[in-house]
This record gives sequence, structure tokens and C-alpha cells, in this order.
Amino acid sequence: MPAVGGVYGMFAAVNRLYLIFASVKIMKSGELSRFTVFLRERLSGQLPGKEAHMKMVPGSREKEFIAGREVRKSAAMLLLYPKEGAVYTVLIRRPLYGGHHSGQISLPGGKPDPADADLWQTALRETREETGWPPEGIELIGALSELYIPPSQFLLSPFLAFSAETPAFSPDPKEVDRLIEADIEGFATNLILEKDIPLFDGRLVRMPYFDIQGEVVWGATGMIMSEFAVLKEAFN
Repeated sequence: MPAVGGVYGMFAAVNRLYLIFASVKIMKSGELSRFTVFLRERLSGQLPGKEAHMKMVPGSREKEFIAGREVRKSAAMLLLYPKEGAVYTVLIRRPLYGGHHSGQISLPGGKPDPADADLWQTALRETREETGWPPEGIELIGALSELYIPPSQFLLSPFLAFSAETPAFSPDPKEVDRLIEADIEGFATNLILEKDIPLFDGRLVRMPYFDIQGEVVWGATGMIMSEFAVLKEAFN
């Protein structure tokens, strides 16, 4: 017969799993593995990519988005982790500079270095450099749909990953103006809003976006999060 303390510890551990994954509607500890399997299966098959992406693209840019042109490769990390009884992800606000994505909200990521074996390694390295969280303990779930970013001509490869441990972030102030830890429940297809957003060339365009802690999540990041929202809602 197990000691009373051991039984209480077992119950506490199971209860912690319930709380951590409440935001994805996981009702018992066994559902955690189902959720991971579901994501891996979906990410290895047909994804809602274009349909989900277009929810975040204004009609005036649809043709430009579909057409594409010569591209440069880049990678980003959508990292899931437990925090405060929910599932969170991390985003960053870029510092102000003279580029296309100055001051915008994005996922950790960037372009590959020659030493990167592949784009997954790029995503791991960029996540470490920007947020201070090392790659040890980060588990790859799979790749989300690639998307083309017309202003910077990047072909972005987003990766979905998971950390069982709540990260202790230490962002690089040269690359991160603000680090945003966001409950994934803030990303849902019925929470997509619209407003006029100034573009790099000075135009004001009405764009779909997510409001996350007062920050406007739009563009490529909004498109990635829209696809994730569709996957999450399909599991629920």
C-alpha cells in the first residue's frame, strides 16, 4: 500500500496536468498524449494553411500573397508551454529600426546562419538568441504551413514545438523591445478583429488582427496564429 504522502503527490501531479492543459479542453491526463498525437498527425498531413492564412490577409493583398516572387528563407518558433494553469506561447515586439518589420509583433525567429543544419535549427537558435531560452527540453511537434511575406520577400517556415517546463525567459534587448507571454486561448478565429494599420510604405490599410495584451498581432504572425487557432479548434 503506497504511503499517504505518495498518494497525495500522485493526485497533485494529475491535477496539475488537468490545470496546465485546461485551455485546450483536455479533461484528463491521458488527453495530453492525444493532443500531441493529434497535432503531429495534422502537421504531417494536409494543413488548413491557405484558408487559415487568408483570414488574416486583406482582399487588396490576396493576389500579391498568392503570386510570390524570388524568396529568402527564414524560420520561426511557435513554442507551447505550461504557465499558470494554462498553455502559453511567447511573442516578441521588434525594436524600432529602418526595416519592414520595425516595431511589429512576431514569433521568435529569423534567417538561417551558415552553421544551421536546417530551418528547425534556425528556429531553435533564434529562439535562444532572442528569448534566452535554450533548445534543451524543446520538443518539435511539427512544421506549420510555409508562408510568403511580400514586403521582405521571405519564405517563412514556422515550427510548432513544446516545452514541458515553464521557460524563464531572458530576452536580448537589442532584438526584443517587449517579450509577450500569451495564453493561447487569445488566438481563436472568432476573436479576429479589423482596424486600419500603417504599412512600411506609409499606406493605411484595413487589416485583420488579434489583440493580445494591447498589442496588434497581424501580418505573417497573425497568419501563423490563425492556422494554429484552426488546428486547436479542430481538436476541441
